[in-house]
Amino acid sequence: MDSKHILPAAALALCGLAAAPAEAQDFGIGTGLTLGGNVGSLGGAAGGLPLPGPLVGLEAAYWLDDALALDFYTNLGVIVPDGGDARFDMALAVGILYALAQGDSTKLELGVRAGVIGIINATTAPGADDEDADLFLDVLLRVEHWFDNHFALNGQVGINFRGDPDSNPGFSMLLGAQAGLGVMYYFDGNARPGSGSAAPASPPRRSGGSGGRAAEPSAEEPPPDPESGAAGW
Repeated sequence: MDSKHILPAAALALCGLAAAPAEAQDFGIGTGLTLGGNVGSLGGAAGGLPLPGPLVGLEAAYWLDDALALDFYTNLGVIVPDGGDARFDMALAVGILYALAQGDSTKLELGVRAGVIGIINATTAPGADDEDADLFLDVLLRVEHWFDNHFALNGQVGINFRGDPDSNPGFSMLLGAQAGLGVMYYFDGNARPGSGSAAPASPPRRSGGSGGRAAEPSAEEPPPDPESGAAGW
């Protein structure tokens, strides 16, 4: 597919998912703590800025059905170097969560997020621009456990691809690793495995037969005719 058609196709796909009927739609918000660090460079300039730690984040998830959710995420990280100004990193991301497996109260989820991270007070050479913006992609493996229909705890590990489009020379890419814990509150209580399924229909009532309950008469029978000689008349 031509690169200029990728974004419109992705937007149409997301709109289609949001409009599709689902059994377990639910919206949740939460917070979490993530630790991350760089592993190495994937090409281009080996410079770039390391991820700070810890990252404090806010998350919103909208489950379209039992297995697929839209995921929105923002976090803030702070580094205070010795003898320097504090550096702030703030990220915004959007992605999906897909349930690879489900139990009675637990989901194993694969998550993918893409976004941008802005850096304030970056440690750079004297006279250089002190702000920067990087692009990043997170790939996460996540376990989420529900204690009731609304409250859930999650733990995740993953890898982070971070690129600096303003790197000189060229586009530099850094590979990172991360792990985190988070809590979520779901408003409707449908995201928990099985919570959004319809209740099974009750079995049909038996109307008679061997060992069954006798059918009730559908209407009252008329009294016997006195002139017919029936007993009691």
